[in-house]
Amino acid sequence: MPSLKVNQITNAAGTGAPDFEDGIKYAGSATSSLNTYQYTESATAPSSPNNGALWWDTTNTAVKIYANNAWQTVTLESFDDSTIVASQGDRGVFTGGALLSNQSVVDTMDYISISTTGNATDFGDMDLGLTRFTGGASNKTRGVVMGGVYYPPSNTRVNNIQYFTFASSGGAQDFGDLLSSADGQCASSNATYGLSWGGLTGPGGSQNVIQYITIATTGDATDFGNMSQSLRYATALDGESRNIKAQGSLQNGTSDVIEYVNPTAPGNATDFGDMISPHYRVGSGSDLTRGVISVGNNGFEYITMSTPSNATDFGDLGNTGTMSGQYNTGVSYNGRVVFAGGSNTATVMYITVQTLGNSLDFGDLSQDRHTFGGCSGNAA
Repeated sequence: MPSLKVNQITNAAGTGAPDFEDGIKYAGSATSSLNTYQYTESATAPSSPNNGALWWDTTNTAVKIYANNAWQTVTLESFDDSTIVASQGDRGVFTGGALLSNQSVVDTMDYISISTTGNATDFGDMDLGLTRFTGGASNKTRGVVMGGVYYPPSNTRVNNIQYFTFASSGGAQDFGDLLSSADGQCASSNATYGLSWGGLTGPGGSQNVIQYITIATTGDATDFGNMSQSLRYATALDGESRNIKAQGSLQNGTSDVIEYVNPTAPGNATDFGDMISPHYRVGSGSDLTRGVISVGNNGFEYITMSTPSNATDFGDLGNTGTMSGQYNTGVSYNGRVVFAGGSNTATVMYITVQTLGNSLDFGDLSQDRHTFGGCSGNAA
């Protein structure tokens, strides 16, 4: 097919643009009807704009686009970080634990994306091998696993601290040592420091020691202060200026005590309030304003992190037929807490921290197990 290439068209006099009396069409449409680029900077709206025209409204310092026969203001949605604790990220990692079928201990690590739903994926293996009853803390980049019971060769409590990088699946490696060997301690963090609370030091014996590490720097733990009670199997909440410990197992009975510390100021714990239904070996999670604590098969209770007071009812387990409140672990990010595992299940459930109600189904763990640690950080 012959073609004609024209670089420039002028009128007959060669002094300007030609006037095509009958008009020109392109692909069957009159050129006057085609959308053309239009951009205006002015204090008042441009007249006769085409759809898609842009206007910088100098009066209101706003970008507007002409669509549906009207000027529409273009808005940029900012990222709302008002619910995000500095130590938390979207990748939740669960470490170690015991199988439901025969109670054998595993070195499994698996992970989830907290902001979505779905089954857990393999992350790697624990550095020590088979470990359960550990505490987990993080700083978004690095997760830390503290203490626990090591199998085999025997039921041996350890003082080891292990760490892993959230963005690099592949397992854990040695970090340093705790002040003493213990299992059943809980852990919390504020992104800079990781705190280990209490723990079981021997048959029937617990400690009231709080100890801490600097998460970004490998090394041994340092004494932080003491809790008001010697206990194990408590649960702890992350926070910026306040880390909180709730409930736990005493020598004889269960504690309903809630206590807190400022993670940047070593010292003894201060009373916060009491639980409604004290329990132990359970999970918890938080955003910047509220902490939610599992209370066994009774569901969940919550506290306001900045206001010392007693806990309040939050809701129930969403499916008590498949989810057990005993031995579960919680990980948090951006206003959501995911509770995983339990004494009879691989089920993973979640709640929205600022919305009271029952837990909802999330997915399943890679293995049916319980008594494992957990923390969250950035996937990249």
